[in-house]
Amino acid sequence: MTFSNFFCQGQVGAGAPAEVILGRVEARTTNPYGKRPEERAAILDDLREVEPLLRATAPAEIDTRIPVDAVADRLEKLTGNPVAPGHPHKASS
Repeated sequence: MTFSNFFCQGQVGAGAPAEVILGRVEARTTNPYGKRPEERAAILDDLREVEPLLRATAPAEIDTRIPVDAVADRLEKLTGNPVAPGHPHKASS
């Protein structure tokens, strides 16, 4: 399964399978990038090239197909940095 990764303070890789990423890009309304076939192909090329490099150095990885509040909770636990109260990706207590 191919995952796209990003780093949170160099400690955690987070991502989702390529088909999920493309679905998110297709569904978003705030950015037109990724709607055209050549842009989608570029996204997949970038995933194939960069993902192994990021995965090789990330000591932990979060699959972002889980609910966003669960991603925030995992990031808090893995990094020791709490998500600020009221942040849009932090569930209210």
